[in-house]
Amino acid sequence: SSSTSQAAAQAVLVLSLRGDELVDATVSAADGSFTVQLPADFTPATDRLVFALIATHADGSLAFAVARPDVPVGSWVVTQAPPAESSTFWSWSVDPSVVASGSTILIGEAQGSAAVRVFDWARYAVRQSESWFGKDGQSVLLWLAPEVTYSCGSCFTPWAAVVQGQAFASQIWLPASSVEQRYWSEALVAHELGHWAMDSFGLLPPEVGSHCLGTPTFAGQAYSEGWATAFSSVLRAEPRHEA
Repeated sequence: SSSTSQAAAQAVLVLSLRGDELVDATVSAADGSFTVQLPADFTPATDRLVFALIATHADGSLAFAVARPDVPVGSWVVTQAPPAESSTFWSWSVDPSVVASGSTILIGEAQGSAAVRVFDWARYAVRQSESWFGKDGQSVLLWLAPEVTYSCGSCFTPWAAVVQGQAFASQIWLPASSVEQRYWSEALVAHELGHWAMDSFGLLPPEVGSHCLGTPTFAGQAYSEGWATAFSSVLRAEPRHEA
């Protein structure tokens, strides 16, 4: 579609920073609004207002985040971990001396709004799952970088990942080819989060590998894929699955 729409960025971490020192922090509300303290003598050269796609559980432990792997454009083999220190969480800096208090801050497609959309579906899937199962799930990092695809296509891996010193228990790899733009697919993102839910609250079958519709595979893998697709449909209240 050539048409666009605006959506509120919910549960985004908002940081007020002076250099590397934290002044104040909050998360955006359901309507995208937030209130955060800034230094009275705010100076753009040293002070920053930052929005980051990182979420925590009630106890402060990491829940989920969207990160940009520091890897070359092209296909990346997922068995090789992206560089931990040079890879970064998706974030945006805003100069509040230019953007008036109470105004709308818009993150467009060119600035990476796809990452915000992925974050929002992770928020919905994680919080809904934790409500259903009555406990916190394992932390999960979602990888997304412009023009970077992965050897597994799109997939969930129950492997630990580290970004800027923050450790996550599992990972989701989402290809970001501008040709296919599969990162906009709610069905696809929710499906991969279905694998995360299965691993967090149940048992992930050990059978893995490439797979496609209409092709017989291992029973455990077929069950896992079917469960993740069902999870996606239930979460979206939509029986159709379009990747």
